[in-house]
Parts: sequence; structure tokens; C-alpha cells
Amino acid sequence: MRFLAAISYNLYLYHQIVARELFWHHIPPYTGNPHHNAHWQAQYTGLAFAAAIAVATATTYLFERPLLRLKRPGPAANPIRAAT
Repeated sequence: MRFLAAISYNLYLYHQIVARELFWHHIPPYTGNPHHNAHWQAQYTGLAFAAAIAVATATTYLFERPLLRLKRPGPAANPIRAAT
């Protein structure tokens, strides 16, 4: 569950892009209008789900987290002390 929590924002950002690109590139292959083909829909849904998880995971762990480690802590990173 923590894994999905870690990649959830990137999954939200990229799922539609991944699904659209798969459809535009005919992955899985289809002819005509595939929207009335239950077998194609099942393949497409599974493939789009797996590809979106893969893209979100790669973006989170290979791009976002390494960049966050490079971020230098600034004044906003220090906790504000309460006045006594």
C-alpha cells in the first residue's frame, strides 16, 4: 500500500497520457472500432494499467526522488519556534 501511495500523484498525472498513446499506436493491435470488442478492452485495460504503474514508478524513483535529494534546505525547512 505504501508503494501505491508513493507513486499515486505520478500515476494520476500519467495514466491518461499512457492510455492515449497506447490507443493511438494500436497497442494492443486492432482494426476498425475496438470499443465494442470485450476481449480487446480487457487486454487494453490490463496493459494500460501495467504501463501506467511502470511509468509512474520510473518517474517517482528515477526522476522525482533523486531531484528532491539534491534540493538544498532553505529557511523554510527550519521549524518555526514558538514565542515564549
